[in-house]
Amino acid sequence: QYDQVESMVSNLQDTPRGVLKLGINNTFGVEFMARSLSTFAEAYPTLTLDISTTTHDVDLVGEGIDVALHYGQLEDSTLVARRLGYFSMYVYAAPEYLAANGSPKDISELKNYNCLARRSEVWELNGERENHRVRVKGSWRCDDGFACLEAARHGLGLVQVPSFFVRDDVKSGRLVKVEGDWNRLDRTSWVVYPKNKNLSLKVRLFVDFMVEESEREFKAYYDYIAPEK
Repeated sequence: QYDQVESMVSNLQDTPRGVLKLGINNTFGVEFMARSLSTFAEAYPTLTLDISTTTHDVDLVGEGIDVALHYGQLEDSTLVARRLGYFSMYVYAAPEYLAANGSPKDISELKNYNCLARRSEVWELNGERENHRVRVKGSWRCDDGFACLEAARHGLGLVQVPSFFVRDDVKSGRLVKVEGDWNRLDRTSWVVYPKNKNLSLKVRLFVDFMVEESEREFKAYYDYIAPEK
């Protein structure tokens, strides 16, 4: 009730106040999104950001979250969603790892490689009609995408991450994208919030900000960038 009253007062004043509770899936993008969240916080100093990071998509209503960032397919029809943009995921490895082990030629060969994956040990890859779900195995399992990425940088195996994670690694030649038409997964990024938050000033400002911010970011980092010569 206090939050509702505070939100009503904030709307009347056209100045966002109080606490904005955000939910972020930390498998992808906590470090990537932190820059944008910091910019938003700087623009609205009267707001307090309460950020929850989890390895799963949060239950907005059950956990009292105002806004969440979601990746992939949307299944909860009770939420309002704005699309932020698209990004692609590829399989990468350090050049020394590929030199020592060769490069997989297709999806079926992934079972022969050390795949640095989430605890589910499942990778999705685009197919002509539907995505393929591939069971992979490796000596490193972690739900934090950046931890898997760091292991790949050290030559431990293959990693599947968004292309914007490894822009500098690919430019420098520290990581190489595994070649092949099978090596791609297109994902959609969304900002979602409960319908009862639709009129909240702080939520509307954040959603509009993220739509504009993400357009710049995704345009800058969307696809593969060749190494510098």
